[in-house]
Amino acid sequence: MTGASAGSFTLNGSTVNIPFMPYGTGISRVLYLTNRSAQTGSVSIALIGDGTTAACNGTTTTTAKANGVTLLSTLLDDAVTACYGETYSGKVAAVITSNTPAASTEVFSAYNRSGSLTVVVNSSNGK
Repeated sequence: MTGASAGSFTLNGSTVNIPFMPYGTGISRVLYLTNRSAQTGSVSIALIGDGTTAACNGTTTTTAKANGVTLLSTLLDDAVTACYGETYSGKVAAVITSNTPAASTEVFSAYNRSGSLTVVVNSSNGK
């Protein structure tokens, strides 16, 4: 028997990096995933620590709607609460993984501080 290729595994999905999202009193998150494909898919969030907190995989998932927009703010907040506690104050970076085609997936990310909306540029912007 000669050597054979075992093939490879690839995800038919997308990974979006959000470099910064603040937490604290008077701050809320605005996070939406737009899926322009006919495929639904699970969505999960992994957190990257801020130097004082460790990286942590989110413990919650949701499903991205086909040809629609899915709110992810609660998913991110639930992941932060599960990883760092309900009273966490600081910043996190997040990696959003969805089983929806990368070319059809975009994430809008922002935060609201006392009525002032600030957009956070992420890796899906400008595709």
